[in-house]
Amino acid sequence: MKLKQEPSTSSIQWTCDHIKSSEEIFHVWSKFKTTKKLTIEDWGGTNLQNAATRLIVFSSHFNQFRLDKLRSLTFLVNYNFLLKSQQLPFLHLLLSAAPQLMDLTIDWNHIMSIDSVFARGLFAVSPLLNLRHLHLYFCNGYESISLPKLIDISILSKYFPRLVSLWTSRCGLHPDENLAELIISLVTYFEQLVEIIINKGSSYRRDGFHGLDKLLGPKKQQELSTMRRLFGVEMADFQSWSSFVKLMNRPEDPSSLAAFRILFGILMMLDIPQEHGMSHADLYYPNEDRKCQFPLFNFLAPFRAEYMVVIYFIMFLGAVGITLGLFYRCSAIIFAITYWHIFLLDKTSWNNHSYLYGLLGFQLIFFDAHHYW
Repeated sequence: MKLKQEPSTSSIQWTCDHIKSSEEIFHVWSKFKTTKKLTIEDWGGTNLQNAATRLIVFSSHFNQFRLDKLRSLTFLVNYNFLLKSQQLPFLHLLLSAAPQLMDLTIDWNHIMSIDSVFARGLFAVSPLLNLRHLHLYFCNGYESISLPKLIDISILSKYFPRLVSLWTSRCGLHPDENLAELIISLVTYFEQLVEIIINKGSSYRRDGFHGLDKLLGPKKQQELSTMRRLFGVEMADFQSWSSFVKLMNRPEDPSSLAAFRILFGILMMLDIPQEHGMSHADLYYPNEDRKCQFPLFNFLAPFRAEYMVVIYFIMFLGAVGITLGLFYRCSAIIFAITYWHIFLLDKTSWNNHSYLYGLLGFQLIFFDAHHYW
């Protein structure tokens, strides 16, 4: 057995290539009374040494050992060295001896055995009230984890009731209904859980959203590529009303809408004093000689010059509110009403881009463009 301690720290890495008896393990264990971080991995030897190790029996009389200083434990032992039936009682003794443990990294298979072993009272562990971080590591990356056969989360929550962070790594869990049910169960039973990281370091997490294409197969990926790449949608989104509603309510990055709101507001703040006529409103209104109104809006009449300046100023304040996202909905309504009022007073001032500004300002009333920036 070998112990590697980091300089000036209480962190120890425990490696082993052969074991003569369980007493040998716990003789080394007695040296960990002041250890705060313990890593148990890279256990393995020759075929002959591994065969001899599998004959060792772990007895519960070793419960007398205490690791009160231990805060972090990594337990990743090769199954070719210690059988699963040996690792579970060994892990039980470690957890029972470390009531102050806060960080635990163990194999998926140990957790998957909790409901079948711990729940029956075998190697029962008292709840680890101080455990905050649990990292589930899948040692055999060539096998897949069957989530439907996974542990009962309600049982797991009894042993780690104050868990705050949960990670999984090494094995890529497929983002399907089973994974969704697992996450829902975790959130339901672990009331203090604030962080869940699935597939840490895997290709699915590294490749982001596009990594999902690996799960769909070549044919499905080909079907999605053209529509999704060009338009960001699929034909299936338009095949029924419910799918269309889901498309319209699909979460999207709001930054582009916020940028549009800010640029539109700045443009209107520049347009209102100059091109739209605020700077010369006192000269332009009222002007009976230039009375030319739009059909159906003959009832609109300009106010006196000083009141028209006030209307322009209110419209300018609406543009400022749109730009800053301040009282956004009210600002958008005020801007749209005042803009269209002034626009419809004089048909001779019609311009296609001025007409477009009015339409965009009206649409902004119904956009939630103020939720970002």
